Amino acid sequence: RLVRLGNFIGTAFQIQDDLLNLDSGASYGKEADGDLREGKRTLMIIHALAHASPADRQRLERFLALARDERSVDEIQWTHDLIVRCGSMEHARGVAAGMAGAALCEFERCFPDHAPGRDLSFLRAMPTWVLQRAH
Repeated sequence: RLVRLGNFIGTAFQIQDDLLNLDSGASYGKEADGDLREGKRTLMIIHALAHASPADRQRLERFLALARDERSVDEIQWTHDLIVRCGSMEHARGVAAGMAGAALCEFERCFPDHAPGRDLSFLRAMPTWVLQRAH
Protein backbone atom coordinates (compact mmCIF):
# COMPACT_ATOMS: atom_id res chain seq x y z
CA ARG A 1 0.00 0.00 0.00
CA LEU A 2 2.85 2.39 0.68
CA VAL A 3 4.19 1.78 -2.81
CA ARG A 4 0.76 2.60 -4.25
CA LEU A 5 0.60 5.73 -2.10
CA GLY A 6 4.03 6.80 -3.34
CA ASN A 7 3.13 6.09 -6.96
CA PHE A 8 -0.03 8.19 -6.74
CA ILE A 9 1.84 11.10 -5.10
CA GLY A 10 4.75 10.81 -7.53
CA THR A 11 2.50 10.77 -10.58
CA ALA A 12 0.53 13.78 -9.36
CA PHE A 13 3.82 15.58 -8.64
CA GLN A 14 5.22 14.90 -12.12
CA ILE A 15 2.07 16.00 -13.92
CA GLN A 16 1.93 19.15 -11.80
CA ASP A 17 5.61 19.81 -12.54
CA ASP A 18 4.93 19.47 -16.28
CA LEU A 19 1.97 21.86 -15.97
CA LEU A 20 4.06 24.41 -14.10
CA ASN A 21 6.65 24.23 -16.86
CA LEU A 22 4.00 25.39 -19.34
CA ASP A 23 1.99 27.75 -17.18
CA SER A 24 4.21 29.37 -14.58
CA GLY A 25 6.38 32.13 -15.93
CA ALA A 26 9.79 33.04 -14.57
CA SER A 27 9.02 32.30 -10.92
CA TYR A 28 9.01 28.54 -11.55
CA GLY A 29 12.79 28.50 -11.64
CA LYS A 30 13.17 26.47 -14.82
CA GLU A 31 13.20 27.38 -18.49
CA ALA A 32 9.68 28.40 -19.55
CA ASP A 33 8.30 25.85 -22.01
CA GLY A 34 11.53 23.89 -21.51
CA ASP A 35 9.68 20.59 -21.83
CA LEU A 36 8.46 21.67 -25.27
CA ARG A 37 11.96 22.76 -26.27
CA GLU A 38 13.20 19.32 -25.20
CA GLY A 39 10.37 17.52 -27.00
CA LYS A 40 9.30 15.68 -23.86
CA ARG A 41 6.29 13.44 -24.24
CA THR A 42 4.26 14.72 -21.33
CA LEU A 43 0.64 13.88 -20.60
CA MET A 44 -0.35 17.15 -22.27
CA ILE A 45 1.49 16.25 -25.49
CA ILE A 46 -0.06 12.78 -25.52
CA HIS A 47 -3.52 14.27 -24.99
CA ALA A 48 -2.97 16.88 -27.73
CA LEU A 49 -1.85 14.19 -30.17
CA ALA A 50 -5.06 12.28 -29.45
CA HIS A 51 -7.36 15.30 -29.77
CA ALA A 52 -5.80 17.51 -32.44
CA SER A 53 -7.06 17.69 -35.99
CA PRO A 54 -5.19 15.43 -38.42
CA ALA A 55 -3.25 18.41 -39.83
CA ASP A 56 -2.32 19.68 -36.36
CA ARG A 57 -1.35 16.17 -35.27
CA GLN A 58 1.00 15.88 -38.26
CA ARG A 59 2.54 19.26 -37.50
CA LEU A 60 3.00 18.28 -33.83
CA GLU A 61 4.59 14.97 -34.82
CA ARG A 62 7.02 16.83 -37.11
CA PHE A 63 7.84 19.21 -34.26
CA LEU A 64 8.52 16.33 -31.88
CA ALA A 65 10.81 14.67 -34.42
CA LEU A 66 13.09 17.72 -34.56
CA ALA A 67 16.26 18.07 -32.54
CA ARG A 68 16.10 20.61 -29.69
CA ASP A 69 18.12 23.23 -31.57
CA GLU A 70 15.85 22.87 -34.61
CA ARG A 71 12.69 23.83 -32.68
CA SER A 72 11.93 27.49 -33.37
CA VAL A 73 10.36 29.88 -30.88
CA ASP A 74 7.35 30.18 -33.19
CA GLU A 75 6.88 26.39 -33.34
CA ILE A 76 7.23 26.12 -29.56
CA GLN A 77 4.56 28.80 -29.15
CA TRP A 78 2.32 27.05 -31.70
CA THR A 79 2.71 23.79 -29.77
CA HIS A 80 1.91 25.53 -26.48
CA ASP A 81 -1.20 27.08 -28.07
CA LEU A 82 -2.27 23.71 -29.48
CA ILE A 83 -2.03 22.14 -26.03
CA VAL A 84 -4.28 24.89 -24.68
CA ARG A 85 -6.75 24.63 -27.61
CA CYS A 86 -7.04 20.86 -27.21
CA GLY A 87 -7.86 21.19 -23.51
CA SER A 88 -4.75 19.20 -22.66
CA MET A 89 -3.75 21.30 -19.68
CA GLU A 90 -7.20 21.02 -18.14
CA HIS A 91 -7.14 17.29 -18.80
CA ALA A 92 -3.76 16.99 -17.06
CA ARG A 93 -5.00 19.06 -14.09
CA GLY A 94 -7.88 16.62 -13.74
CA VAL A 95 -5.59 13.59 -13.89
CA ALA A 96 -3.23 15.14 -11.32
CA ALA A 97 -6.17 15.87 -9.01
CA GLY A 98 -7.39 12.30 -9.44
CA MET A 99 -3.95 10.93 -8.57
CA ALA A 100 -3.78 13.16 -5.49
CA GLY A 101 -7.26 12.00 -4.47
CA ALA A 102 -6.23 8.38 -4.94
CA ALA A 103 -3.18 9.09 -2.76
CA LEU A 104 -5.42 10.45 -0.02
CA CYS A 105 -7.63 7.35 -0.19
CA GLU A 106 -4.58 5.11 -0.09
CA PHE A 107 -3.23 7.09 2.87
CA GLU A 108 -6.45 6.40 4.79
CA ARG A 109 -6.12 2.68 3.99
CA CYS A 110 -2.48 2.63 5.12
CA PHE A 111 -2.98 4.47 8.42
CA PRO A 112 -6.56 3.97 9.64
CA ASP A 113 -5.69 3.52 13.33
CA HIS A 114 -2.39 5.33 13.71
CA ALA A 115 -2.07 8.01 16.34
CA PRO A 116 -1.76 11.53 14.96
CA GLY A 117 1.74 12.90 14.77
CA ARG A 118 4.01 15.25 12.90
CA ASP A 119 5.22 12.64 10.38
CA LEU A 120 1.74 11.31 9.71
CA SER A 121 0.42 14.86 9.25
CA PHE A 122 3.25 15.62 6.83
CA LEU A 123 2.49 12.53 4.75
CA ARG A 124 -1.26 13.27 4.84
CA ALA A 125 -0.66 16.82 3.56
CA MET A 126 1.68 15.83 0.72
CA PRO A 127 -0.94 15.05 -1.99
CA THR A 128 -2.62 18.40 -1.42
CA TRP A 129 0.70 20.25 -1.40
CA VAL A 130 1.63 18.67 -4.73
CA LEU A 131 -1.37 20.30 -6.38
CA GLN A 132 -0.96 23.64 -4.62
CA ARG A 133 2.72 24.20 -5.39
CA ALA A 134 3.16 27.83 -6.27
CA HIS A 135 4.11 28.92 -9.72
